[in-house]
Amino acid sequence: MRSLYRMGSIALFMGVLMMDVALSQDSLDLEVEEVYVPREPTKAELKRYALNDEIEGLWGAIFDDVNNGALRQQIAQKYNQLNNGDIAEHELNRALELGIPENELLADLGRSYLLQNKMDEFFEKISIENAATHIHGETYLVLGMAYEKLENYEEAFLNFYQAEVLLNDHPDLYAPMARLYSRIGYYDRAELYVDKALSLNGIDPEFLLLKGILVERRSGSTNSYQYFERANFHKSDQIEIESKLGSALYNLGRHDESMLLFRRILAKDSRHPFANFMIATLFAEGNNIRTATRYLNQAGLTAYGNYPPALMLWGKLAYATKDYDSVIAPLSDLIDIDPDHHEARTLLSAAYLQLNNPMAAAETLNYLSGLDILSELDHILLGSAYALAGDNDNAMLNFSAASEKKSENLTGQEKDILNQFQRGDSFGVVIDLPGIINKTQMNSQKAIIDVNNAIDKKDFEHAFSIAADLVNNDRNNAVGYHLLGLIYLEQGRVDEARSNFRRVIELNRDFFQARIQLARIDFALNNPNSAVNHLNSILNRDESYIPAYELLYEYALSRGDDIRAERYLSAAISANPDIITPRIKLIEYYYERNVVQRAIRRAEQLLQQFPDYSIANFLLGKGYLLSGRINDAIGLLKRSIEIDPGTRDSHLLLSEAFISKGLISEAREALGRGMPFVEDRVPLILKSIEITKIDRDFKKAYQFANQLKLEQETLSIGNILQGEINIVEGRFADAIDAFLRAQKAGASDNQVLYRLAEAYSKSGDKDHAIEIASSHLAAHENDVNMRHFIALFQFENGNTEEAIFHYEYLLDRNQNDIVANNNLALIYLQQEDLEKAYQYAFNAYNLPDFNVDVAKTYAQVLILQEKLDDARNVLTETVKLASYDIEAKSLLATLE
Repeated sequence: MRSLYRMGSIALFMGVLMMDVALSQDSLDLEVEEVYVPREPTKAELKRYALNDEIEGLWGAIFDDVNNGALRQQIAQKYNQLNNGDIAEHELNRALELGIPENELLADLGRSYLLQNKMDEFFEKISIENAATHIHGETYLVLGMAYEKLENYEEAFLNFYQAEVLLNDHPDLYAPMARLYSRIGYYDRAELYVDKALSLNGIDPEFLLLKGILVERRSGSTNSYQYFERANFHKSDQIEIESKLGSALYNLGRHDESMLLFRRILAKDSRHPFANFMIATLFAEGNNIRTATRYLNQAGLTAYGNYPPALMLWGKLAYATKDYDSVIAPLSDLIDIDPDHHEARTLLSAAYLQLNNPMAAAETLNYLSGLDILSELDHILLGSAYALAGDNDNAMLNFSAASEKKSENLTGQEKDILNQFQRGDSFGVVIDLPGIINKTQMNSQKAIIDVNNAIDKKDFEHAFSIAADLVNNDRNNAVGYHLLGLIYLEQGRVDEARSNFRRVIELNRDFFQARIQLARIDFALNNPNSAVNHLNSILNRDESYIPAYELLYEYALSRGDDIRAERYLSAAISANPDIITPRIKLIEYYYERNVVQRAIRRAEQLLQQFPDYSIANFLLGKGYLLSGRINDAIGLLKRSIEIDPGTRDSHLLLSEAFISKGLISEAREALGRGMPFVEDRVPLILKSIEITKIDRDFKKAYQFANQLKLEQETLSIGNILQGEINIVEGRFADAIDAFLRAQKAGASDNQVLYRLAEAYSKSGDKDHAIEIASSHLAAHENDVNMRHFIALFQFENGNTEEAIFHYEYLLDRNQNDIVANNNLALIYLQQEDLEKAYQYAFNAYNLPDFNVDVAKTYAQVLILQEKLDDARNVLTETVKLASYDIEAKSLLATLE
């Protein structure tokens, strides 16, 4: 629209200039002739012109044969198409009088009744039982139209569906089927019909609006905006279209234009709830809390009392104005509607703390504690609530979790929540945790918070002074001794730490966190019996205490005791059937060991209990993908992303699923849709570059790299990715330049040098490549990427003993290194040592993540060992999971 305004202003300016010229040149008697430029007619207008021509022809035929009933029916059908129902009904009655059987006229008669809104006559006469067999499709169609008109959508859908079966792609079905499929949630089918409807009339505002809504649901405002804008252009006075366009502009960050549209709506309807709500949101984001509150009140609690975003906004505005009592009602209503609403629970808990109600705060957030989604901030709030309520063990447990869960480890969704509250830059909400804590005079509880903050900052002197004061004031203060133990442990002073933790247990045998710390110390000092005794003491008192099971599990894993590790997690699940964390750990444990079917069974149970959790859908989707149930996997991974678009691994796995079906463009689109939402985009971009190796679409790959180069903080990554693409494309000199630019932009040697060495090697400058690699590895022997480069370099250049040395070095440090296992198998294949080749190929193939090249290596070994049935099974599964791989298909064909 902005471009139209600019055009208008230019036209006005030019008009003034032309007027001045005309006035100054009267003496020349010049006349400016206006020229009319006709516009092209629309498809709808062309169709109407054609119908009028056909009607004119039919009238001519009727004048020549006035008793021809078939001509009367034909002309009635044309009038129906022109929406002239009364004329159509008249001509159909004439056709009946002239001998056309009524059962052949019912569908056309039904249309004429609908156009005149004669619903009683319609249902009195029109039924499928009375219609001739050859017009059943048309009759079902008009019955569907009638039921849709009466808003009986179930009956409408049933009739339209029957019509669809019989009429097969009838244009009159496009519009109603689009509406109904959208209404019942079959959005892909709805969009298919919308596209068909728009192919007939590309300027229909109703379908441009519906197309925008469907695209918004599928891929966000960036792609939906154009449809809302076009709908608004063709019908600029419709509030629903303006609302959708305003929302899209808001989502795109074009807040001034969004505000303009919503104000335009209020000019027509000052009480419009959604417009008031959106203006309140816009003012709130500008920190204009008072004005935001006024507009939100105009939106009305009755209109938006069940709308989560409005309830959340009410809570935020009340918190921002320090009206903590008024926070409680809307956010309590919100978590009644959506018990898993993370943001609402965080703010509601903070409000309870502000009102000095720590147990309510703890109960509010503790609901999420078993779901593995609490952020660092949540744990601090929860720890503070428990501390202020006097529950020292749970306070310590949550402060420990907060220390372990630093912000750099958060998902994109968690980081959004954390930043929103910590910075106070969204709706003016700042939690002000120090202010909450300072409201109480409970010294021990305040000390827990202050000491944990000091330990986190490595300010041990300050932490020690706080804890020591507690003990000096009360020699029986278990909290003080525990804090001293934590400080000593953080400093590496194990004996002092253990002494203090033992003193805690003497004073309070149910202070479980002290026993946990003693168990950790004993495990570290290789005294497992004592450690297990501490943990058993906890479980004897509280068999549901998850930290004890987790520590036993970690120890069993460190000892390679998989049976006990599995047993501990299973016991934790049995003791805590409603907590998701141990279930997730057990499923991931099975996947890491490639026990896929057992993982699937557990994941199916998890999804049954937690259907609306992204992680539950992801874990089952992963299992189905690994077991070859690709379509089921795609559905679950899409659902995982729908619940939480910030789940990076779901986007990656969804692209893998599409690749396995040979749907390469869909795989790339899946990665592109994840880019705006995930915190770390680099793995998605790297995956897109892998796809480039398949589809050779370098243009899209370069677009990703260039996007990253636009911002200083991602400039180095953008150049690295450009270099990666250059290598795939065979432009090795350009790759070298890109990697050198990345180095200048701040990329580390570990990020750049192995890639630079690879580029030099592929360009033919092998001496320079090995010189860079060898000198770097000499100073950084644990650089895995560089060692991989040198191993492959030596392998490709015939130095197999050197390659074997480096690959075995890598396997000594990580026996699950898939590349090292696979390439050692290839080396021993070359050397015709089938026994060793089989050993390494088997190891690589049985690792959890599927890799088509690894599968082909394993199949080749099996073929040479004459295990043809095994090779056939491996290749059959490989082709199922990587249908695009021609080599795998060819290899399988040789065995059939």
